[in-house]
Amino acid sequence: SIDGTILKSDKFGNLLTNIAATNLPEASAGWSIEIGDQRISRFARFYSEIKHGEVFAILGSSGLLELAINRGSAQEELGVQPGTKFRLVSG
Repeated sequence: SIDGTILKSDKFGNLLTNIAATNLPEASAGWSIEIGDQRISRFARFYSEIKHGEVFAILGSSGLLELAINRGSAQEELGVQPGTKFRLVSG
């Protein structure tokens, strides 16, 4: 597993993490993110792959892993703040 931290929220409510693309498992296949009592198992390359309102992980333009919601705020939905810890786990 890989432990991470939420660094900040952007103006859209996307949550930027401290996990760089180079530190992610290949294709993120079979991995999920545990944050609070939530488990996020959807990884996307593009927002258009995701249904409206679905929580997912994506590599942001900053090169960092982000938690997002298509047309919503991941920060509001997940109820987390900068400094919140999470874990990227296999299986």
